[in-house]
Amino acid sequence: MLQHGFLDGMETIATLSTTAVQSSDVQANVQALAAYAAAHPELSCVIFGTGAQTAQCYRDLAALPGVTLLFSESVTRGALRLLSWLVPSHCGLLQLDEVRLAWPLFDKLMDASMAGLYLFERALLPEVIAQARAASSTLHYGLGLQQQPAHVAYLVDGDNEEVASGIVQIVSVGTAITGLQLLHGTPA
Repeated sequence: MLQHGFLDGMETIATLSTTAVQSSDVQANVQALAAYAAAHPELSCVIFGTGAQTAQCYRDLAALPGVTLLFSESVTRGALRLLSWLVPSHCGLLQLDEVRLAWPLFDKLMDASMAGLYLFERALLPEVIAQARAASSTLHYGLGLQQQPAHVAYLVDGDNEEVASGIVQIVSVGTAITGLQLLHGTPA
């Protein structure tokens, strides 16, 4: 398993791993993260879809009870932005107050692009929104959380051609997160 420490001076505050997994592993991990979020109400739970969805998809998901659409926008730029009405090209950030919906929402967004589920201290929500908006053009999907001891960033690329399963997960867990058990798969 590939692991990196994100350092704050001499103190390691997060561990990052990238592994190939099966779809059943992703479902189990998202459900474990939802259970962790339910047991830790001090943490916000958001799901970020990185693109390839319609704006209507995000509006439909936000209509579910306990789901708030924080933003949705097309990832296309310049003249191509005109095509965003025809081509599924929207990324979006959803806040989950009803964490039991984590798997169906994650599965829907992962189907067409990368998706990420993030847990972090509630006070960080405005910064996470700003980072998610910037991520659509910078492709930095950590959302600035790697420097926070109380975070989990769980990203899944469901159409990766470099591994046999086609699915790669990237997991970053801060040192203040304890008792979380995730399936790790094989090194990617």
